[in-house]
Amino acid sequence: MTFNVFLQYILPHRALSRVVYWATRWTFAPWKNWLIATIVRNYDVNMAEAAQTDPLAYQHFNAFFTRKLKPNARQADADPTALLSPADGRISQCSRATSGWSATSRASTARSW
Repeated sequence: MTFNVFLQYILPHRALSRVVYWATRWTFAPWKNWLIATIVRNYDVNMAEAAQTDPLAYQHFNAFFTRKLKPNARQADADPTALLSPADGRISQCSRATSGWSATSRASTARSW
């Protein structure tokens, strides 16, 4: 077990959730700009799809995370059997579940498959 996973077991979950809630809504420019820039860089976020294309113009990280997209920025696959991911994500694992399918996603570029 890694140290980070260990911390998740020993830290109080409600307190940790409140810290994350606060940290993602803090408007302190150096903090929110660092957090947003880190996500954009590490996950190759396509800001051309966003209604507000400047990632540092968002009030806080949560506003960036829940940003509006330009009209028709992402077209849904017309195939009725296609599995769609409406978020900035890519399916990284997929397996047959007892009923239906189970998928795990990893943030990156939205795709349908």
